Amino acid sequence: MSGNTLYAYSEDQLERIFEKLLQKFNKTSPKYIPQKEIPEEDRLTQQQAAKMLNRSVQTLIKWKKKQKIPFYQIEGTIFYSKSELLAYAKNHPKDFNRL
Repeated sequence: MSGNTLYAYSEDQLERIFEKLLQKFNKTSPKYIPQKEIPEEDRLTQQQAAKMLNRSVQTLIKWKKKQKIPFYQIEGTIFYSKSELLAYAKNHPKDFNRL
């Protein structure tokens, strides 16, 4: 039985281990993914949003990581709300001086 190790944990120990794993997961997962549903006609892919804002996809990703712009994740795909991005652009003109 070399290489095989069995562990016996109590229910409390497993609960604590699970809680620690969840905490670590929550620290590494994106912090701002709103849970509301956005209508399909308001959804933009990263490429569409970048084109609309006259920015590169890399800039959009950087803004998303810095939590500067709202985004949504639907079945693993990142989407942006057109209306929310336009509101952001209106409220942050210094980020859009090239428009």
